[in-house]
Amino acid sequence: MTWFILSLFAALFDASKNVVSKKGLVHLDEYVMLCGLNVFSLLVFLPAVIAKPFPSLTTDFWIILLISGTIAAVGLTLTMRAFRISDLSLTVPLISFSPVFLLIIAGIFLKEYPTPLGLLGVICIFMGSYLLKIDQRRKGILRPFQALLNEKGPRLMFIVAFLWAINGTIEKIAIGKSSPEVWATLNAIYMSIIFSILMIWKSKKHLSLIPKKLPLLILQGLLHGGMLLSQYHAFRIAILVYVSSIKQTSSLFSVLFGWYFFGEKDINKRLIASTVMLIGVIMILLG
Repeated sequence: MTWFILSLFAALFDASKNVVSKKGLVHLDEYVMLCGLNVFSLLVFLPAVIAKPFPSLTTDFWIILLISGTIAAVGLTLTMRAFRISDLSLTVPLISFSPVFLLIIAGIFLKEYPTPLGLLGVICIFMGSYLLKIDQRRKGILRPFQALLNEKGPRLMFIVAFLWAINGTIEKIAIGKSSPEVWATLNAIYMSIIFSILMIWKSKKHLSLIPKKLPLLILQGLLHGGMLLSQYHAFRIAILVYVSSIKQTSSLFSVLFGWYFFGEKDINKRLIASTVMLIGVIMILLG
């Protein structure tokens, strides 16, 4: 049950971080936000990694770090762009597709295979995606999926869901070769370097705003750090697709937060859609 509680904490941290990130994007661009996300997450990781003996790391680990860090950097950039151009409650629920991709990827690389109940969960997730655009039903039964993928924000988040499925598999392997704290710290340092370079190169007009928005950047980093540590420790003690599935409850939190903090509309339709998707996630978990 420990992994389940850790996964729920990861979901809550993730949804809270999404709210802070969306608020920050009103004034700052994605490169400043992502630099802050990774730099200030080290405030969580470094005390944790210092408190334990540092493990011996192989060449394979460093190769995995470069691959995973690059995938994560792309995924985080696309996530921030989706937040900027679309409603939080419309984009974030699409992360629920990640367990669908994991059923395939984890089956190949981790030898984890879906049960009949798990397949029913996949169907529920796709039903939820339909309900997100149910107002388009009069234009054809497939029109909601077409509208979903033709809008840039949701389309970006769909890509992110696939990237997170790949990266989750890689991260579980990397954590087995190190520890959750070491992996989180080194990955954050690598991405901090990437986004610092991108920020200096592409975000010059936003740099002067950083001092005023420093509390928001720090809060975002702390929430991100809490989310990753919770998730990585859950990875060590449970099947990957189970942890990822429970973490998808962040989509429900995000719908509620999007309505409460940003006044996003059509909350009833989107909340129902998110709930259906979460039913699918629970079926995958139970399967």
